Amino acid sequence: MTDLSLTSPAREPLSQQAAFARALLDPLFSVEQLAVRTPAIAAADNSLAQRFAVHRNNVVAGLVNGLQDSFPATVRLLGEEFFRAVVTEYVRASPPQSPVLSEYGGTLADFLSRLTSLQAYPYVTDVAQLEWLRRRAYHSADQSVLSLNAIRKMPIQQLLSHRFTLHPSVHWLRSDYPVVSLWRSQVGEGAVPGHEHWDAETALIWRPGHSVQVAVVNHTHLKLLEQIQAGAVLADAMAAIGAPIAVVSQHFSALARAGVLCADDGSVVTDSPPSYLDLSIPKSQTSNPS
Repeated sequence: MTDLSLTSPAREPLSQQAAFARALLDPLFSVEQLAVRTPAIAAADNSLAQRFAVHRNNVVAGLVNGLQDSFPATVRLLGEEFFRAVVTEYVRASPPQSPVLSEYGGTLADFLSRLTSLQAYPYVTDVAQLEWLRRRAYHSADQSVLSLNAIRKMPIQQLLSHRFTLHPSVHWLRSDYPVVSLWRSQVGEGAVPGHEHWDAETALIWRPGHSVQVAVVNHTHLKLLEQIQAGAVLADAMAAIGAPIAVVSQHFSALARAGVLCADDGSVVTDSPPSYLDLSIPKSQTSNPS
């Protein structure tokens, strides 16, 4: 839990601003305690406690509402009432560190993983993390996609010695659970996977255009992504997979068609809009995260 006392971790007195910020997130922190550090509050009239309580509730409720909007599948898995109760504790324990609220919530999945009440439902953590990665992809830097047609125009030696760059929005998530299928089932894109389909899935999340995409990728896709991210030239990346070159080439082509690669100089090099269905796994068509 966050230390909400009137002293810092080093037990030095808090500034007026720091004391006020902590008081906003601690329901047990009285106005009388705050007045010790804030003369303006100490001199206020008797209605201050009530007015401060309203402000405190609005601050916490605003953050909870924002997280509820950002994690819709997690809300449905947990139920709105339980989600709001849990996230209220998260807000108090891990308040925003930036004024940019789109950056808030990155540690929610880890917070959920440590809750005793959710130990029997570990897949909820992965769904929450997928939703956070969708949000990161949505707010990532814009970059032109490198098309498969442009890649095919490269001389073979240039192609094999080239270090490709992943689009800034590209993220992936390994899960021991059918995380993509579960997420889709909670956003109206499919049924909850049955026991016979309760398989591990690796999610690929990226935004090559204006819409965030989500797909399940296999081991070969994932190894290629890891090699490209590590800076390997294409020849070394393909050799590291340990599969027939024809198979690896097909997987690389699928990733390129999907729009996960970008031009190093940021220029527009696509000959036509990329086809985002080329991973052979149905992609997400849901609305973008906020």
